[in-house]
Formats: sequence, C-alpha cells, structure tokens
Amino acid sequence: MNDSHHNSGTSAGRTSTFLLLGIVLLPLLYVLSVGPVAVLARNSLLGPEEGPLYQSLVVFYTPLEWCVQYEIPVVAPTLEWYVNLWIW
Repeated sequence: MNDSHHNSGTSAGRTSTFLLLGIVLLPLLYVLSVGPVAVLARNSLLGPEEGPLYQSLVVFYTPLEWCVQYEIPVVAPTLEWYVNLWIW
C-alpha cells in the first residue's frame, strides 16, 4: 500500500517537473530560435518572402517583432543584440 502511494507521489513530482520545464524551456527556445531563423531569412534559405514558409515564420515571430517595434525596455535591446550576433 505504501509503495503505490509512493509511486503516485513520484509520478506527480515528475509531471510537475516536466510541466515546469515546459513552461520555462518552450518560451526560451522560442526566443532563442529567432537567431538561426534570421540567418536563414537573410541568406534567402526560407524561400521567397511571399512564400508560405516565410509568411508563416513572420506570423510566428510577430510577438518578438512587437517587442522590438514598441521598444519594450530590456527586451527590445536584448533581442536586437541577440539577432545581430547571428547575422553579423
């Protein structure tokens, strides 16, 4: 009986760990992915600007573009710095 209770707690612990990692890692990976995508776009490796892949990525990264466009303190200069690291 104690084993099933212990396993249930471990399972809940794992679930919360994965959930926490997802909440932290997914947004981080989203923001960090803009650098490599900027390189691909700059080198015309995403197809034409009016193409579906390019346009989908424009929509996908629109929230980050808004941060830069509206000069959100700390976020905008950090994003600009990060993208410039990739496209120098």
